[in-house]
This record gives sequence, C-alpha cells and structure tokens, in this order.
Amino acid sequence: MAYDTALVVAGVFGAVASLVLAVLGGLAPYWFAAYTRSAAPDPQGVAMRERMMHRLNAFAGGVLAGAGFTHLLPDLVEAAKALDLERTPTPYLFVLIGFLIPFVLENTPLETYGW
Repeated sequence: MAYDTALVVAGVFGAVASLVLAVLGGLAPYWFAAYTRSAAPDPQGVAMRERMMHRLNAFAGGVLAGAGFTHLLPDLVEAAKALDLERTPTPYLFVLIGFLIPFVLENTPLETYGW
C-alpha cells in the first residue's frame, strides 16, 4: 500500500506540533509560578499568586469541559436520529443534564447536611 508523501509529512508535523504544544501548556503553570514568585515575594504576593492559579485552573477546566461537550454533541444528535428522536431536544437535554448534575453536586454545601 503506497502512502502519499504530503499526507505523511502533514501527519508527522501535526504530531510534533501537538507534542510541543502539550509540553508548553504543561510547563506554563510552573513558569507562571516562578515569574510571580520572583516578582512578588511578600505574603500578599503569595495570596495573589494562589488566587490567580485557581482562576487559571478553573479556566482550563472550563475549556476542557466545553471542548468535550462540543465534541460529543454531533454523536448525540446522530444517535437521536437513529432512535427517531430528531424532532425532540433530547440530545441537548442530555448535554444540559450532564453539565448540571456535576455542577450542582460540586456547588452544594455538603457540610450543611453533615456529609
């Protein structure tokens, strides 16, 4: 079986680019912590750095959750068509429920109920 050279080169380039971006993205929090540690060594700076890292982690989690739900939505719509549910908002309700259940569980103050 013969492979198209341009396709192989594009695949290798995509794999290398993905690896480089993953490594840079993984090292970004360490670089940020090192930069803010040298810029603000006082306790006020430590609190600011921790707040900023929490915000960046929350943003990254939101991006990953959004990408995951966006990636799964076409498959859900196709499955709904196969089950003859294309006139109902069933797949969109599944996505909404799949987002809301963890959101509510994580934001419910369980200490109030003694758990």
